Amino acid sequence: MNATLPEIDPNGQPLPEALTDANWTGPCCEKCGAPQRDPGMTACTACGWYASLGIYVEVSREWESAMGGGPAAAPPARASVGSVLGSIPGWAWGLLATQAVVVACCVALRLATSPESDLRSAWGVGLLLGGLVLAMLCHFAAFVLVAADDPDMSVLDLVVSPLKSWIKLCHGLPRRHWLLNACVSSLVTAVCAAGIVGGIPYERLWDWGIQAPTKKNLVAAIAQKGAGNKNEKQSMEEAMKSFADDAAVDGYGPDGQLKPVPKSAEIARKSIDGLIVGFTIGGKGRIDELIVVTEHNKRLLYAGRVRPTLPPAELDALQLKLQANLAPRPFVTVLGDANWVHPKFPCRLTYDRRVESGMLQGLLWDRPLAEIKMPW
Repeated sequence: MNATLPEIDPNGQPLPEALTDANWTGPCCEKCGAPQRDPGMTACTACGWYASLGIYVEVSREWESAMGGGPAAAPPARASVGSVLGSIPGWAWGLLATQAVVVACCVALRLATSPESDLRSAWGVGLLLGGLVLAMLCHFAAFVLVAADDPDMSVLDLVVSPLKSWIKLCHGLPRRHWLLNACVSSLVTAVCAAGIVGGIPYERLWDWGIQAPTKKNLVAAIAQKGAGNKNEKQSMEEAMKSFADDAAVDGYGPDGQLKPVPKSAEIARKSIDGLIVGFTIGGKGRIDELIVVTEHNKRLLYAGRVRPTLPPAELDALQLKLQANLAPRPFVTVLGDANWVHPKFPCRLTYDRRVESGMLQGLLWDRPLAEIKMPW
């Protein structure tokens, strides 16, 4: 039977000479004709044919060698630290060295500059913005280079699947490893600028004209009041009580000047978002006081009157906005005469404490907030 079968296994490779011995008279594999020298074997050691199941199985060559009487395969040698380090390609060492230099430079900048100094702030902001801009440029360059070789890349992958171009670029390493090094270095620079160098004046964002958002609880209370929720109306008794408390908590003395705030009270002051519902005009034709309400227990309550501490140009701009949005009646019940406005102009205030009627004691102006857009 062995003489008529081709001396190849199912994979097309010639069988070992020992397995095609024509002098073998024992059992043979019905598929490849290889001698079955071990009667305990249920599968062919040459092709893996499992006759009782009618399938091919994978046979370990080490186990096959041991069962055939040959020497067992030596266990793989344990890799040494030197061999592992030697297997790291040169471009990877360059990547690690570049990041180490970036981190070391950022640590040196922090040690060489004093806290709260303008120099540290300049370095922190410059490195943060520079790193982010360079990272975006590298991302765009990677997309262009990969898209030139891959017709399946689309413009949407630039934003929707930003990692797609980098995965394809990494598959081709060390080609274009310089681009990967530049992108990683820029990201590490931005992170180190914020976390190590520091000195970034985040509070200065408000000085650049970026208005802070209004807190959600105040917006929700305004929406409920505008929708006509009767439970949100301040009763006349509450308005009278607020009016009676006004003189004690509005932050002004009998001469109309701001009361000096004790130093201990400055530390304990709290911040809150309010809504401008009216204003009064002073002797010079400019805004004298703003009438504000705040949210308390999901209700809009009269908080008091506050004088805006704004530069003349900003104060005039605010006055023009308020005069362009005059309303016939106050949005929240408030005693006294004033020019009432629509509920569109929130502001941030500081105060010492809130009294039972909802008034805020020691109320002072902080800054305006972004205008509220309501559907009504």
